[in-house]
Amino acid sequence: MMEFGSMWNNILFFVCIWFCACSTVDPEIPDYESLENDPLPIATIKSASRVFLREATLSIVLSPTSSRIPRRLYLCYGKDSDRPDTLQLKVDLLPLYKDGTIDVKITNLLPATLYYCRVYAETRNEKGYSDVFKFWTSTSDTDIAWKKIADFPDRKAFYNRAFTIGKDIYFQECEMDGLMNVGGTAILKFTPASCIWEKLTDFPGGKRCDPVIYVMNDKIYMGLGHTTNGDSLVNLQNDFWEYDLSDRSWRPMSDSPGCYSALMASFVYKDKGYLISTGAMWEEYPMMVRMFDPVSGKWTKKADFPGEKVSNTLTLVAEDRIFVIGGSFVYGKNPVHSNCLWEYVPDTDTWFRRADFPGTARSDMHGFVISGRLYAGFGYENMRGDWLDYTRDLWEYLPDRDVWEPRAGITMWKPDYFTFSAGTDQGGYIGCAKDGLWMYSPEKDK
Repeated sequence: MMEFGSMWNNILFFVCIWFCACSTVDPEIPDYESLENDPLPIATIKSASRVFLREATLSIVLSPTSSRIPRRLYLCYGKDSDRPDTLQLKVDLLPLYKDGTIDVKITNLLPATLYYCRVYAETRNEKGYSDVFKFWTSTSDTDIAWKKIADFPDRKAFYNRAFTIGKDIYFQECEMDGLMNVGGTAILKFTPASCIWEKLTDFPGGKRCDPVIYVMNDKIYMGLGHTTNGDSLVNLQNDFWEYDLSDRSWRPMSDSPGCYSALMASFVYKDKGYLISTGAMWEEYPMMVRMFDPVSGKWTKKADFPGEKVSNTLTLVAEDRIFVIGGSFVYGKNPVHSNCLWEYVPDTDTWFRRADFPGTARSDMHGFVISGRLYAGFGYENMRGDWLDYTRDLWEYLPDRDVWEPRAGITMWKPDYFTFSAGTDQGGYIGCAKDGLWMYSPEKDK
């Protein structure tokens, strides 16, 4: 029998042999970085470039001092404190983390406002902020591309539909009963070159809210929408009418095969009118596409819209390409508004999703086409809970590259709920009755 002491010596001898063998095979085990060796990276905000009314791009230089990636890395910014922290607005920088310069775009800023920024970093045993950097967003100097060209004859009236024929702009007038829009029958014509206003023959279908309006072959087609008796009851309509500019007369056309309760878009393509809407009960119907032929007076159903149901979108048509932007989701959805961009190709009856609108999601967006160039912006966004704020930014969409670029917004204009927009080859127009008609000139937008 082996004695206990002798057995223990043999075990120690074996362990020593095993340890020496391991040391010989792997003689250099790398030292790990302990918690005491995990310093903060060096971060410096060097500059602010591409500063506009509501956005800016910051250049940040990062210099790692350890091979470890920080646990947290934020760009903190705000306007109410000169020492912004992580409880305020912030952008996660970890996906961009590298040794060198990164460009970070921040949006939804306010115009003519001083912003403070600094970088927050946190490792396993340290945390801290960089020096504070500050910059101003653009001021009303960007309004140089905008000019007020006219006041409306009746500043107490309301207008929420505008369209163009040649160089002239037309407006559908609405009336208010208390806080309710009860529609209207009047259509005004404005000629910018002479600054002359002219009233057309009243629409014979009665006071109409949110009608569909087409212009084809120098004729105006108008109908659908709804009427109201001044109470909360809405009466959906499906009639349709043609207005001849030459003899200033209206005549009835074939009724639409159905009413709509939520209008997504309407536009003209190759002398045909298109309507995208829900049926009378929006819960039960998809967004249907229908085509109106003014020659036969008939409506033809096309393929349904494939996306989620939205209303109050902006539709722009340029060089036979149709784009539908933004809007309000018809369901009780969060977020409430959309920033989606869709392109519709009527010849093949197909839809394509394009680059999202880069501004905040919104409804009642406005825009125009100027000599084939597409502009969009403005509208209502949710910035303060249930409150709607009116935006004043403007963007140009470049279809061939599928990209958006910021353009000069307008700060001097005072919008109201009934706002309209339209475009001609001479410029883009936006306005409301209480603050008149404003014109955007792209050649002045430098």
